[in-house]
Amino acid sequence: MTFIYFKKLDPGCFVVPDDPTAKLNEDEYEPADPQASNAIKAVRAALILAPGCDETERIVYWKKKKEDETEDNRKYKGNSLTLAYLLALISRSKKFSFGTCDEVWCTGIVDIHEKTKPCLENDYPSHFSCCLNEFLSQEKSRLFIVPAANVPGHEVQIEKHNAKLLSLHQLRFYDLLNHLKFHERKKTILRVHWGELELLMEKVFADPSSISEKKRIHFAYPNVNVEDSSFLGIGKYVSLSSDTPEYRIAAPKDKDDAKVVQAALILAPDSDKTNRHVYERDVSKKYEGNSLELAYLLALISRSRKLRLKRVGDIWCTGVIDIKGLSKPVLTKVSYETTEVSRPFIVKLENFLSQEDSRLFILPAANISGCKTLCEEKNVEVLSLNQFRPSVQRKTILKVQGGELDLLVKKIFKPKLSLPSLPEPRTMLLVIFATSLLLWAQAFEFIYLDSKIERHIISLGDVFMEKSFRNDIALIAIEDENFDISWRERHAMLTDKLSQAGARIIAFDIYFQDAGKFDNDFVGAIEWAEKKGTDIIVGFSAFQGNEPNMIKGLEKAVEGKLGVSEKLGGYGTLCINETLLYSTKAPLLVIRENRDRFDSLALIIAKTFYSQNIVEEREKEIILKIPGKPIMKIPLSNVGFSRDSCPSIQEGDMVANMFVDLSPAGVLKSPERRFVYGDIISSWSADKLKQQFEGKIVLVGVQTPKNDCVSVYRGIENEKCAFGMELHADTLNTVLSGIHTRVLPKWEQIALIAAFTVMGAFIACIRKTASRTFQISLFLLSLIFIFESTLLSYIQCRILLNPSYYAASLIFAYVAERLSNDKKA
Repeated sequence: MTFIYFKKLDPGCFVVPDDPTAKLNEDEYEPADPQASNAIKAVRAALILAPGCDETERIVYWKKKKEDETEDNRKYKGNSLTLAYLLALISRSKKFSFGTCDEVWCTGIVDIHEKTKPCLENDYPSHFSCCLNEFLSQEKSRLFIVPAANVPGHEVQIEKHNAKLLSLHQLRFYDLLNHLKFHERKKTILRVHWGELELLMEKVFADPSSISEKKRIHFAYPNVNVEDSSFLGIGKYVSLSSDTPEYRIAAPKDKDDAKVVQAALILAPDSDKTNRHVYERDVSKKYEGNSLELAYLLALISRSRKLRLKRVGDIWCTGVIDIKGLSKPVLTKVSYETTEVSRPFIVKLENFLSQEDSRLFILPAANISGCKTLCEEKNVEVLSLNQFRPSVQRKTILKVQGGELDLLVKKIFKPKLSLPSLPEPRTMLLVIFATSLLLWAQAFEFIYLDSKIERHIISLGDVFMEKSFRNDIALIAIEDENFDISWRERHAMLTDKLSQAGARIIAFDIYFQDAGKFDNDFVGAIEWAEKKGTDIIVGFSAFQGNEPNMIKGLEKAVEGKLGVSEKLGGYGTLCINETLLYSTKAPLLVIRENRDRFDSLALIIAKTFYSQNIVEEREKEIILKIPGKPIMKIPLSNVGFSRDSCPSIQEGDMVANMFVDLSPAGVLKSPERRFVYGDIISSWSADKLKQQFEGKIVLVGVQTPKNDCVSVYRGIENEKCAFGMELHADTLNTVLSGIHTRVLPKWEQIALIAAFTVMGAFIACIRKTASRTFQISLFLLSLIFIFESTLLSYIQCRILLNPSYYAASLIFAYVAERLSNDKKA
């Protein structure tokens, strides 16, 4: 390992060979002897931070003096090399564990605060700048450890060289990402604060000689002479998968060891299904009591279970195991044939407290009574199993009641993980069939569940989507409550003004079925506007026979042409779908029972706008071919019932319903897009009309609260009164912009139902191999996943899923599999 420091204008280095027996080239290297005034402090700091670092044959080297180098330059007297020297000294006994580098750059001055606290002082500013520039210019160098106080003022330079600036708390995670190659490895500058040298050692060093021993936790039982209560020593049990020189196969000197084995099999049936055996260490030959049984029991269970406990050292245990009835292991107190029964336990407790590495002592609750005074004096924490947590911070006595052995095992051991049983195929097929049948029948729509969820998905998804509205669509609103058929004279005036201003299309969101005295004026204005190049489109709401119900001459006046012979009617149905008084869809095309076809107001405007038929009709769907946009397939569906609010669509008709991409709140009411009918008629000049409406599509409609008012959600905002003209404008914008929100075909939805059925069945099957809390949490997370994926599919792909059926398949499968398992049990 190489630790680089900066010497004058050149990098110097301390080298510690990885092999303790290896010696470096004597012509190039020699044992390091830094002459810095703080070098001795680095040695002292190394002994404080790593007490065994001087008990090794490994030597810290540095390069020999060059021929042209003076002795004064060679013996560099600056103190900024002391951090590199400290790390090199410690690396003699510990392994440098940061995995992305073979050499470490260091700068900083090591000092000792109040004789016992190693600390890192900042380097000289000019010296630090030189070090940083040199490090950033080296291609292969990856890690530079620096005092945190030197970093301010150099952040821009570090960022410019694409280097990563980390604190000690970020180091391990970043190193893990580098190991897993989650991102490109960058130069790393590790900043260390004044008092963080001890933390630095923990983060970057590992002790190879003690790794295996630290992972090995023994179940220790203290030995006490029953005659004079003298302490004999500590016996230790441990489960290992192979023989080790310092251990031997355990052979407890206890007549009831078979009972302990039986108890282990009851508490952990899988404890004998392993290649691990219980070994013992440091066993006193004089000790033959039965208080070792609890330690032996826990060691037997540890063959197949991992401990929850961490950093507790050896776990001390004492207690006698018995079996009540045929299958109930119990823990009984340890008794002695002496006059002072509590004295042996006091001896055990005193020796437990004298052990630095051991934090936990497990014993029968009945034996703790005589030791309470000592526990209070020594500030020992005495806990019951209900109070106990796996994280043990200080010396702790865990008292176990007689019938709590099973709870003890759950508290200190992790459950044995095993694969869940496989779900019953017939149960899953039945659930898939039943849920698919509900989907085919749209069963949840009978309680309007589908519509509610559909509305909320669209409204919530709209919050996360960027939306735009075409600038060539304008709205003219009639706000007068006295609106009636006499306004047709004004319609004629408005038509004249807009056509002279160069409006491309004028569409009336108004039906004209009752005759009035100004009908001829209105029809004449339409004919004149058509000759001027402005297309006029009107709405209708009902039929008279097989034709739209409208005043005499109007249908012929608005009729346009496509190509040479195909006629395009200039009228469209004004229906907007409503479910629970909310609107999310618009019927683009209506096919009546007699096979006559009628367009919606928005669709006929779009056809007129492009001067071509953009609709291709198929048996079960229509295809919209908007120039410059992807084709949109919209399914045809049967009308289940008639509505008084929409007489032009009757039961038995076929409609192509399109999801409307509603504009954000306020867009259609902004003064740049919405104008007042009365103001235009009374006061607008020809120039202003031309400026606002030339080349645009103009929608004219009534906007009074008692006329044509429905509720919509624009994002999460509920607009309780959206007018029909605004919804037609949104529908038109959706068509012209090629925005296609679609649903999946039935077979794809059935595939998703099958997937969530399998998921629900597997969640039900893991209840025997996982805790109830984990199972319920997984079930709830699966439901959340269904709704989140539904929302994401709408936002990213404009695919509208219906999560009610997928959630139903998950719930049905879970319940059915649970009932099936209970019946088998």
